[in-house]
Amino acid sequence: MDEPDSGTLSEIPTSPLLEGGEAVAIPAALPAPPAATSSGMPEGQSLGGPVAGDSTTTAADGDRPPPAARRWWMALLLLVLALRAAVPFISSQGLKERDPDAYWRLAKNLWRYETFGTEYVPTAYRPPLYPILLAPAVDWGTRAWLAIAGMHAVMALLTVLLTWSLARELVPEAAWLAALLVAWDPILVRWSAEIMTETLATFLAVLFWVWCVRAGQGVISALFTGMVAGTAALCRPTFLPLLPAAALVAYCMAGHRGRGVFYALLLVLGGVALLLPWWLRNEREFRRFIPATTHGGYTLYLGNNPEFYRHLQTEGWSRPWSSEAFDRRVVQRRHAATLANEADHDRAEYALAWQSIQAEPAAFLRACLYRLSRLWGVMPLRTSAEERPLARAARWTIAAYYAVVLLLAAAGLVAVLRSRQYLPWLPGLLLMACLTLIHTVYWSDMRMRAPLVPAIALLAAHALCPAAWSRPGRKPSAQ
Repeated sequence: MDEPDSGTLSEIPTSPLLEGGEAVAIPAALPAPPAATSSGMPEGQSLGGPVAGDSTTTAADGDRPPPAARRWWMALLLLVLALRAAVPFISSQGLKERDPDAYWRLAKNLWRYETFGTEYVPTAYRPPLYPILLAPAVDWGTRAWLAIAGMHAVMALLTVLLTWSLARELVPEAAWLAALLVAWDPILVRWSAEIMTETLATFLAVLFWVWCVRAGQGVISALFTGMVAGTAALCRPTFLPLLPAAALVAYCMAGHRGRGVFYALLLVLGGVALLLPWWLRNEREFRRFIPATTHGGYTLYLGNNPEFYRHLQTEGWSRPWSSEAFDRRVVQRRHAATLANEADHDRAEYALAWQSIQAEPAAFLRACLYRLSRLWGVMPLRTSAEERPLARAARWTIAAYYAVVLLLAAAGLVAVLRSRQYLPWLPGLLLMACLTLIHTVYWSDMRMRAPLVPAIALLAAHALCPAAWSRPGRKPSAQ
């Protein structure tokens, strides 16, 4: 959007020393959740378990908008959903012409050579799930962008509907608001028109939350929650910590220590079952255990190198840093090195990054604060020195919008933490904590916040609910 992409290095490293190998097929589809009731949850279940006699659950019913107002809000939501689904088709240039992270190139190679890599040379530089989903579109030829746009539109709609389902249980009087905030979010709208993982990652993040709140309610729920977490990790490596996080949620929500341990183990088993083919394939091709990708070293080095440290010190935080010269040096270093494969290059770049961190700890801390400010920032950075008035107005409008939403989300977080009903929120809070910690150290920008948009929207809607600010265990005032 406004800064060097975490994967601006478009070259997929290969090695002539590697033999060709077939990519291991990764299951990309998960069974649908059980049929939902009018509350958006399976029959006989709720986000926090049984709620009979829970006054805080029923108190909000009196705060719902009147039927006429609900109809207007639903009409607005449907209109926004239609516009949201149309974005990839209307703004299709990115789907037709750009492939910044080489996902489309990987998909074409997988379809034509049955190898996840370049021709018959395998790679683990990118996670496999998104290229696997893109691969069938290769047969569409010049119309492939239509298939990709359709896939993005469907995932965007499902993301909004799943957010609404969660909101009807967590914030029933403002469920429409949470869904709207996700439907028209500027980050999600912008990147749905590119061949990037934001749309898929956000869908998997909210799907993870939907299943995770049920992880302590049965064997099937625990297994499927682990499978969702494993699938998400095959989309983005930053989702890998969700597996132990989900196990913690399952343990907490089981209501019994022994049952909680059992469900947590089942959950981990489900996640490992999804990840194991990828792990075994990487072990076979690179003779090394690679839990995620060989891209992590570059991403850490991108955000922790002497050139970037000097930029922050001399140019400040408002001027974007161009990584073009840095990328060229990385490519030259890889070509000049005598390392066996891309896994060795990954280790070498991790070593260079840690060397920079240890040499300049003060600069590293400054860079961490910068990355944190970019992850949770409200203002997109300028993309050119001479900015047009319309672009400037758009940036300030987005900044104003995010300032309000993030302030409401912070207030909603306070309301959740002071309440006694925090367990249903735990998956979203752990997701926010995991991604924030990771992107404080690795490269970050506003785009990396995309999977957190549903959680932010739910917290912002929660802040506007009168029931959120009533005393725990008591009904809000009827006035």
